[in-house]
Amino acid sequence: MTEKLRELNEKIIKKRNELDSSIENNKDGDVIYKISVELDDLIAEYIKYENQKKILDKYNDILNNPYKREIINEIKKDVKKQAENISDFELECYCNNVYLYTCLKANGISNDEIAKQILYRNNMVAENLEGSENSNIDIDLKFNTDISNKYYKIIKEKLKQN
Repeated sequence: MTEKLRELNEKIIKKRNELDSSIENNKDGDVIYKISVELDDLIAEYIKYENQKKILDKYNDILNNPYKREIINEIKKDVKKQAENISDFELECYCNNVYLYTCLKANGISNDEIAKQILYRNNMVAENLEGSENSNIDIDLKFNTDISNKYYKIIKEKLKQN
């Protein structure tokens, strides 16, 4: 996300310089207008990503704890037993969602806020997957509920220990 913001900032600077140069060199109004619109689009995209970053960074202190990898690896073991044909990428995404949900819930974050976090993170992943093949993960509601409850309790216990 930070790399994307840096890249957009560089494009904005270049486009702004191009616009300034076009104005100084008395380029045709249509050319200036076109460059101006392109600059506006880049700025809008930058603001969009900056806002997403703020939302995603909001709970970093809670999510990036010393036991994160341990919990995610345990979730992976449980999921692999249930969904043997799951791809590594799908496994990582699913387990991160379970971890995110249970960790934020154990820390008293509202369901609406948790849903927003999961939605934003999954949208970022989806943007990076455009055009790739996706298979369906066949995991039923009972398993989702059971795994969420299991790791909610584990994380709650770890919070008590700290």
